[in-house]
Amino acid sequence: PAWSDTSTLEITVLQTAKPGKRTVEIVAVAVEGVRVETKAEVEIEAPTVVWKLLPIEPVSLFSPGLNRMKGRVERGGYTGAIHLELENAPSGIEIVRGAIPPSESEWYVLMRCSKGVAPGKYQLQLVGEAEGVRQVVPLSLQVLPGGPGGPPAPSFGDQALTLHGHTKGVTGVAFSPEGKHLVSGSLDHTLKVWNIDKGQEVLTLTGHKAAVQCVDYSPVGKRIASASLDGTVKLWDAESGLNLLTYKAIRGNIRTMSFSRNGKNLAVGIERMALQEPYEVKVLETERFQQMSSFQGDTSRVNSLSFMLRDLLLCSVNQDGKGRIWDLSGRMNPRSLTVPMGVCTSVCLDPNDGRKLAAGSSDGTIKLWSILRKEELLSLKGASESVLLLSFSPDGTLLAGVSSDQVVRVWELTMGAQILMLKGRIREVSSLAISPDGKALAVGSADGTVTIWGLRTVGSLAPQMIGD
Repeated sequence: PAWSDTSTLEITVLQTAKPGKRTVEIVAVAVEGVRVETKAEVEIEAPTVVWKLLPIEPVSLFSPGLNRMKGRVERGGYTGAIHLELENAPSGIEIVRGAIPPSESEWYVLMRCSKGVAPGKYQLQLVGEAEGVRQVVPLSLQVLPGGPGGPPAPSFGDQALTLHGHTKGVTGVAFSPEGKHLVSGSLDHTLKVWNIDKGQEVLTLTGHKAAVQCVDYSPVGKRIASASLDGTVKLWDAESGLNLLTYKAIRGNIRTMSFSRNGKNLAVGIERMALQEPYEVKVLETERFQQMSSFQGDTSRVNSLSFMLRDLLLCSVNQDGKGRIWDLSGRMNPRSLTVPMGVCTSVCLDPNDGRKLAAGSSDGTIKLWSILRKEELLSLKGASESVLLLSFSPDGTLLAGVSSDQVVRVWELTMGAQILMLKGRIREVSSLAISPDGKALAVGSADGTVTIWGLRTVGSLAPQMIGD
């Protein structure tokens, strides 16, 4: 500090630093250009590892098949990865890429069950290990017959129902947090809330004076957000259909929106009408719908938004694969990011934590990128034409996409396997959404309908193709 004989320094120790004594160099540069260098001895202590695997609910496996297992871990003071393995498992049952990613408290891993495993109940143990700490929790497995030689496996890629009601094209779809309801927005100026189990329309939300551009469910509570070409963003009660709040100070097209994970903020991406005018991102608090922050990007269209790192940061990605990470406190300058690929035709951010980005190209390739590490995680192939639209599942483990030939595909991202292809069944796809449990895919169409397709995240290793 100026005119002070003493100062306090904060030293950040990365998790990769090994315990022990270290010599650090400290450099001070004054405004006048005076430079002072000194050294200090520091001792890094071993971190206190505090984490705990929570009990696992009984898991059903199909033989043969790839199956997802879900669990939770109490992190305490530990934020690193946790390795998982099975003990006392019969031959033919194994974990594929068994690790809980850093900082994640809710996790999914893939389990492989080979053809030779006999149907029945098995009792084994799930073992977690990190930083020399080993924990064991009991695991109950139910192996079910499926695939060649066994009874038919559960429906996979079956069209469960078609929802009729909109008089014009559907522009957006979103599942409720519990997965029992779906909201759809349309060019007919309305939103509709559907009961998925019954296949019935529950509510019609009216109030917008122009086409609804996008819709989203709050991850907590029972609220729905919608944005329209009339320049308004509305917040609705999902049970009564009451319009709770309206934000009117929007000039331009609202192409995307995203709730924060705690539901307290809503980010909207605005594309200006005038050419070469930069896009804008507004962050609204959801109690009174007042603007909390506003950021300006470049002249490209903002395509996807997602909150990151416990809602402290906001990531925006443009149609051309470029983006920025904004500090919502305003203390840090925005950080730029670029996906190094050819002609980028679609982008989507992982809504779970905003750390992954999926980008589709004109040649049909989809690449998955780590935003923080700036590296490619996965390359998905299957489409032969431009990828027009992408959508993650809420937990970030599945990705749905549609190409210009109107073929819809779904990938399991742990293995990078294509698990579903809908060909020749849907025309003019306008929107996609995967249910929170990963068991259903909603497809909005320009003909005003929404079709719901069953997804089985367990079962045959081979992808299912529905259509021609």
